[in-house]
Amino acid sequence: MDKSGCLMISVPESNSANLKTVSATAAGKPALTSSETNVGSKKGAGINFVMVDYKMKVELNKSWVEKQGLKVSGVLVSLSILVS
Repeated sequence: MDKSGCLMISVPESNSANLKTVSATAAGKPALTSSETNVGSKKGAGINFVMVDYKMKVELNKSWVEKQGLKVSGVLVSLSILVS
């Protein structure tokens, strides 16, 4: 796959109401969508940043990322909270 066409789309918390629309638009394209809401990874974000015990953590929706045609590093998997 030509990686030059890959995108990363970051949806800030202030725009989280549009996350499903952004994810639907990116579906099937080599795009990684990230968000920073409590339910971002369940609404179509491949990576979601959340606070847990006053620490920033990463949620990973591995199946969504792989559906986008992207590969997930084993290191990222081991450091993430896996969600589906």
